[in-house]
Amino acid sequence: MEKSDYRILSDTGTHRPSDCLSGLGFVILHAMSILTPIEVSGGEKLELLQRLDRYRKWQSLDEKRYCLACGRLIEGDDVLIVGGTRGTGPLRLVCPTSGCHSIAMDWVIPTDAVLARIARMEEQETSPRRATPNRRGKFTKRLLKFAQQFRTAA
Repeated sequence: MEKSDYRILSDTGTHRPSDCLSGLGFVILHAMSILTPIEVSGGEKLELLQRLDRYRKWQSLDEKRYCLACGRLIEGDDVLIVGGTRGTGPLRLVCPTSGCHSIAMDWVIPTDAVLARIARMEEQETSPRRATPNRRGKFTKRLLKFAQQFRTAA
């Protein structure tokens, strides 16, 4: 090979932030929070839940889902429907919790054991707390154990 066939490449790479780190992601979440929910009747809401939730089946508006983002139980009747006409994008389902922007993909079906455990956790929150060292580590272990009990998507 001749000397002209060699190329000198620098060892400094180019770095471009991923799409999720750009300011655009924040704008999208901010825009979702200012959209007003669409008011629909119970039958229409159930139909929209069944059509828009590709991950789990809804049989009634009384069914509950556990939101992995905010940690609350939500019912089908409480789910917000946003978007639609006038340039606001397609219809989508959003968690009803204030400040939570999770979508149907972030909701799981709780088992009976999980519902009982949530009730016990709520009782513990209302009772006086004891100071425990390393509380964060115990909480993480409890959360992982808790999350393993959810059923997989139907």
